[in-house]
Formats: sequence, structure tokens, C-alpha cells
Amino acid sequence: MNNFETRIKELEKSCDFTGNMIENLTKKQSELDSTIKSTCNSQNREDSAILQEQKLQEEITDLKCRSMRENLLFFQIPEEKDEQCDKKILEFIEKRLHVQNAQSEIKLHRAHRIGRYQPNKVRPIVAKFAYYPDKERVRKE
Repeated sequence: MNNFETRIKELEKSCDFTGNMIENLTKKQSELDSTIKSTCNSQNREDSAILQEQKLQEEITDLKCRSMRENLLFFQIPEEKDEQCDKKILEFIEKRLHVQNAQSEIKLHRAHRIGRYQPNKVRPIVAKFAYYPDKERVRKE
């Protein structure tokens, strides 16, 4: 009987050990499941943020294109110190492009040089026209 009792106690210890191992593995599995779920949530948030950024970039590009459609670039217009680019452009349009009454009829929102000043280079002027038909009239000349 002693042998039988010893055997039962060993089996009980073995069952306890196995039970503890199963409990530990269950906890670890639960932790891993939680980590995977958290990682998936983070990935979903990142994917969502990337899509939102792409959408915003497309909107920015669209807005830039829309805002620049009234613009024209003028090259090789001599640069002077303290110049008024809007007056200079209207004068150029009237005298060089032969658009009559440009200084009185065409309205510009603004005009300015692009880029950093360099003594040996003439920077282009970007002019934003107040009215699209005025811009087209000048562009066709």
C-alpha cells in the first residue's frame, strides 16, 4: 500500500506541476494576445494616420494648383533696388506685350520676385492677377 500511496502523491505533485505550467502558459498566452491586440490597434491607427496625411497632401496640392492658376511668371525683367514689382509688370505688359491700357484695366493682387537675391542673376517675377480673364489676355500675348 505504501508504494501505492507514494505513487499517488507523485501523480498529485505531477498534476499540480502540470496545472501550474498550464496556468502560467495561459497567462503568457493572454499577455501575448493583449500585446497582439495592442499592436494591431497601433497599426490600424498608423494606417489611418497615413491615409489622412495622404488625403491632406492631395488637398494641399489641389489648393496650391487652384491658387496658382491666376499666376503668371515673367522672366528676364531687369531687377532694380526697391522696385515695385506690380507696377513693373503692368508696365512690361503694356509696353513689351502691347496690351493696351494694361496699367489702368488689369488688376494684380500682388507681384514679387522668386528666390534669393544673387547679384549676377535676374530672378523671375510671379504675378497674381485679380481676374482670370486678365491673366488669359496677357498669357495669349
